[in-house]
Amino acid sequence: RGKLVAQHDGDGSAAAALKSLDAERQTLLKANAIKKPKTVEPIDEHSLFAIPDRWAWSRLGTCITDLRYGTSAKCRYDVEGTPVLRIPNVSKGVVDASDLKFGNLSEKDRKDLRLSRHDLLVIRSNGSTSLVGRAAIVGETGEGLAYAGYLVRLRTVPEFVFPGFLRL
Repeated sequence: RGKLVAQHDGDGSAAAALKSLDAERQTLLKANAIKKPKTVEPIDEHSLFAIPDRWAWSRLGTCITDLRYGTSAKCRYDVEGTPVLRIPNVSKGVVDASDLKFGNLSEKDRKDLRLSRHDLLVIRSNGSTSLVGRAAIVGETGEGLAYAGYLVRLRTVPEFVFPGFLRL
């Protein structure tokens, strides 16, 4: 609610950042780098609490450029192929690539599921409520790897949306 730290005039407005992010999304769409996102309903700001002037209400879908489930291909330790991150690799807010399985992924899947630095991986399903929603930011160790279907990748433009904030 803007009560933890002082607001600085040089911070700019969230509305301007969202507009720049939308322009970046349009550029990515024209280049066929991302799929067209689903239309999201506007937020009824009157039903929510008041926020500082330079802030803006936004749905998660307008803050990311891509949201994608991982591969459903069977992955094993004894297979040569593409390294695939799984639920145990999402730990303490970062990607732990010390225990990887490998899958035979198509070229298209390798391209579509290739992780980039600053991507956010979130555990989307599992039998344990203590694991669902756990998130990790992809750093150097996870860059270029693929990820399993129990995970979902959220991709942002870090200049406009800080992945660490989304993880929290």
